[in-house]
Amino acid sequence: MKLKGKVILVFGLLLLSLGCRLSSPTPVAWVPTATAQQRAQTETASAQAQATLTAQVTKIPTSTPTSLPPTPTIAEDGPWLVFANQAGTGYYAHDVDSGTLIPLDLPPALDPLDLASGISPDGKRLLVRAGELEALTDLGFYLIEDPWQPAKKITALLSEQLIADILAERGKQPKMALQAVLQPNPVSWTANSHQAVFPLALEDLSSDLYLYNPQAGTFKRLSERFQQ
Repeated sequence: MKLKGKVILVFGLLLLSLGCRLSSPTPVAWVPTATAQQRAQTETASAQAQATLTAQVTKIPTSTPTSLPPTPTIAEDGPWLVFANQAGTGYYAHDVDSGTLIPLDLPPALDPLDLASGISPDGKRLLVRAGELEALTDLGFYLIEDPWQPAKKITALLSEQLIADILAERGKQPKMALQAVLQPNPVSWTANSHQAVFPLALEDLSSDLYLYNPQAGTFKRLSERFQQ
């Protein structure tokens, strides 16, 4: 009887152990259903698509900002040393404090000697002649007040009628007028830098002296001659 009771006890323990294993299977033994497999595949595809989209967004090139014109700093406000290039056709401004060197924006220079007489006594303005002799309509006086800004053409050297006479070779006077406005050291400033005098050939067939007021931007003819 004792042996039979032990057999029954062992058999009961085996049944209890088997019941626990069936009611609580280990994760390793789990087999996903068809719905679970579809859900897993959907989530994986979604994750791959998101990763691809992120990679594409990060590869979009960013737009490069447009370069702005140079802006002078406080240390680049002068004084400036202005000089001509080796050929005498262009001018450069060199800032003494910062060492900055920039080319002045104006047409080809006619005579580097303009730098000597064209600078005002207070050093705030520079008058120079520029243009090309092959294009007489471009010849003119240019005013420079800020090396960082393009030079401003304040007046032509020759009138349209005089240019037409020069091209048509009507006598000697038109050519003599051209020679007169191309003479060296053409500018004479007043001591207070408020006015300047220089020759222009804007009326008749002669070159005359004109008084220029840079503040008002006005011209006054001082001489009236038939010849130069």
